[in-house]
Amino acid sequence: MKFQLYPYLPLHRIVLKQLTMKKQIFKPKTILFYFLLGVLPFTSIYCKKENKEIFPNKTILGKWKVTHNMFGPVNYNEYIEYLPDSIYLVHNIQEDSVYKGKYWIADSILYKRYVYLDQNTDATLLVDILPYKFEFKDINTLELNLQFPALNPYSRYKRIN
Repeated sequence: MKFQLYPYLPLHRIVLKQLTMKKQIFKPKTILFYFLLGVLPFTSIYCKKENKEIFPNKTILGKWKVTHNMFGPVNYNEYIEYLPDSIYLVHNIQEDSVYKGKYWIADSILYKRYVYLDQNTDATLLVDILPYKFEFKDINTLELNLQFPALNPYSRYKRIN
């Protein structure tokens, strides 16, 4: 089909006339098919599962075991249990002992208070508060980064039941 230019018709009317002829190059169903064929792969790639909102004060509750530190995987014989009343308990399985401390969360920092006692007199030797920047990778994985320079500033915990 040859495109003819009529001197008395404006150009947009000529194009409109050519598109409305019976032999259409692209039918609406064909256009829709190619559009969906091009768009669907991208929408399936970029659609993510909805992330459940994590509330640190509630998510941290429960028992956690250290699985990694900055040197790699570790297997300690203890776990930490965070209680709702801002108390944490460190359970040492091998020695069958429990250490009790306080914790609180402020501005994405987890503060842990350590109290060191004299074993003979039960007198307080030292009270230490350490800040940890925390991040929940998911609801069962917690990463803590000590905010002071230290030998082992990084720990990753997994929730245990």
